[in-house]
Amino acid sequence: MKVFYFLMSFCLYSINIQAFTDYEFVLGLEGLEEWEQAYQHANDSALKTSNYELWRYIASKDKYLPFEEKNHHQSYWKAWHFVSKINTQEAYEDFILIRPTLQANLLAVHAIFELVKKQNTPQAYLDFIDKFPNTVEAIEALLQLQILAFEDAKQKNTIASYQKFLTAFPQSPQTKEATDLLKATFKKEVEEKLATLKTNDEIEIYATGLLNNVLAFDKNPDLKLMADYHYFALTELMAFRNTKALTELYKHQALLSKLDDIRKDLNDIKKGQEELKIALIEAIREQGREIKGEIKELSELTKQHHEQMKSQLQQISDGLETGGLIIGATSIATTLVSAGANLWGISNLTKTNTPYIPPINITTAKPSSSLNWKTITKGTCGVLTKIPMIIPNPAVVVSRIVCKFLPIALVYFSA
Repeated sequence: MKVFYFLMSFCLYSINIQAFTDYEFVLGLEGLEEWEQAYQHANDSALKTSNYELWRYIASKDKYLPFEEKNHHQSYWKAWHFVSKINTQEAYEDFILIRPTLQANLLAVHAIFELVKKQNTPQAYLDFIDKFPNTVEAIEALLQLQILAFEDAKQKNTIASYQKFLTAFPQSPQTKEATDLLKATFKKEVEEKLATLKTNDEIEIYATGLLNNVLAFDKNPDLKLMADYHYFALTELMAFRNTKALTELYKHQALLSKLDDIRKDLNDIKKGQEELKIALIEAIREQGREIKGEIKELSELTKQHHEQMKSQLQQISDGLETGGLIIGATSIATTLVSAGANLWGISNLTKTNTPYIPPINITTAKPSSSLNWKTITKGTCGVLTKIPMIIPNPAVVVSRIVCKFLPIALVYFSA
């Protein structure tokens, strides 16, 4: 691909084709996906021609973005340089489209707002707020729009103009002043009307009309402003002080005030009920968590107790088996020792009370046919040889002595 690129470049520069422009050459490189060479050639061409359109093209091309980032968005700032010289709202808006997400576009937004302020018309501010609603300049544009609208309402100085302003900007810095001017304007109109009335009955009828307006407007939240300035005129003008309409108005206001208090109390009760409900639910949940914890703890204790009892039972079982062997072996040893002692005693008794008996050859002597003493002796000593592993040391000594002397004694006495 590199070889092809150089061959193509050589051919193009060798053949003088006037119709083939730098832009077309860049497009050809892009078609070959030689993006780095295309980017470099486009930059060189833009530097030579000082062309905004070419800078804009380079800055907006996605494939060129990695190279642009390495060069600190050189093409983007070159395009900004040209746009700032043009200094028109259309040019700035076109520039923002190059990279709509770049924070640097805020420079163009601010430049547009400066142009809008020079126009200083409600429509210009409205258009700016519509196009750039989430900017700091949009807030300032809204404030400027409110100032212009309020100035327009004051210049007209009519009930309709103030109503229009307060409906459009109910929370503006000029709201209180506009409301006061509206009440004053309406009061002035009522005074002018009262000047034409001759009798108290005519004044009463006029006052009743104002009262009916207040009652009607009060029912509609959108007409609350109109209800307020009608109420203001009835309560502020001396001509209405002795009218039945004013008395009814005060009764109406007292009733509304009481109703508001009742609504407030009901809301407080409802809020308290909700808070109590939430508290009870939380208390029940907490109690449930505690019960679960206690059950879990009891389960663990029961498990531990079960394991402990199992271990103790195993120890007792093992002890019983070992103890049984020891007790059995001890019993045998005790019996054998007792038997040996008896035989020894008999031997001494016989030697004392009987005549002399010649010595007997143990190896040739045979026991009485009625008792198999050899078998008994062998069996007994066989048992005694097992005893040393399971009984205390004194028993071991006794067992060995018995095993040595028992055969001799048995043969001697059985002869």
